[in-house]
Amino acid sequence: HAACEEYVITGVRPEVDAEVEPYLAQFDAWCDEFSPEYQAAEVTVFAPEYGYAGTCDAFLTVGGVRTIVDYKTTRKSFAKNGDPTGPYPEVALQLAGYRYAELAAVWRPRRFSQFRRRYYLLSPEERALAVPVPEVDTGLVIHITPEHCHAYPVQCDEPIFDSFLAVIDAAKFVFDQSKTVIGQPLVKG
Repeated sequence: HAACEEYVITGVRPEVDAEVEPYLAQFDAWCDEFSPEYQAAEVTVFAPEYGYAGTCDAFLTVGGVRTIVDYKTTRKSFAKNGDPTGPYPEVALQLAGYRYAELAAVWRPRRFSQFRRRYYLLSPEERALAVPVPEVDTGLVIHITPEHCHAYPVQCDEPIFDSFLAVIDAAKFVFDQSKTVIGQPLVKG
């Protein structure tokens, strides 16, 4: 995943170890076939109104269609029934969140991870430098395995964004509110 992003950002194929080489070869073949035009890669987007941020893998155009992109890599190229593996539908929620975030950072924001959650540090000065998230026509997930690379169109429109917001609300309950909703047991006294 990181090697593909480095390749996109720099345009120079990086030296990678033998385990990563098949993924990069598959991605390279896909790029040769579809000639994507990259507008940006590794773009941090944020939505102050809703309190979330994330890093979108790319904004690119394929065949005249403007897309917001997420790369998904897996070692498993084929399912037990022999069909090629593909992306999970939850990527639609992720892409909708990116697509409908209000602002994009034009710098590399400071970030850290704690308890499997990523946090972005954006000062008021940095927020003032942000630009609107680029408009897109749809989403695209590029699924890369050692044996194939396929790009799948992904619905990430307003109804999917509404579902994304519902998932955020549910997560707030799980991570925050759930810790305070149960009181102490009753005691007879």
